[in-house]
Amino acid sequence: MSAYSDSWKYNDQTFVEYLMETFQKQLLVLHNLGARKLMVFGLGPMGCIPLQRVLSTSGQFQEKANKLALSFNKAASELLVNLASKLPNASFKFGDAYNVVDDVIRNPYKYGFNNSDSPCCSLGSIRPALTCLPASTLCEDRSNYAELMDADPPVARLVFAKSIASSSLNG
Repeated sequence: MSAYSDSWKYNDQTFVEYLMETFQKQLLVLHNLGARKLMVFGLGPMGCIPLQRVLSTSGQFQEKANKLALSFNKAASELLVNLASKLPNASFKFGDAYNVVDDVIRNPYKYGFNNSDSPCCSLGSIRPALTCLPASTLCEDRSNYAELMDADPPVARLVFAKSIASSSLNG
């Protein structure tokens, strides 16, 4: 069931186009307010977040959502380049978060994690499939978990930040 009355109005392409129209308007507002240097980070693999995995029948990644995130990222990157070339003194940069997050999810051991597909908590004898809740008991060593949707994934956040910054500044 759709959460919004206009959810069925868009296909993947028209949805990305709608998001880019909205994004462009917001960037123009920021520029008009004096913003000249912006770093915008793209989406990660949205089909790999716990909610999407729970919604699948197999618990696997939702490749359609991942493709949609990639389409959004491509369009956003192109929009930033286009606007930066047209607006006076604008410097808009795009940070590609997708590949970094995807690699951590698919290769957690490479980054020092033992787990990238479940939260590091429990609620009594129940291990939540989506995320930790306020009443959850956290596991003892959270540094083994590359949790993406937790409110405070300290080790994972540091890995992501370093990788994204490095690839954005060098690329």
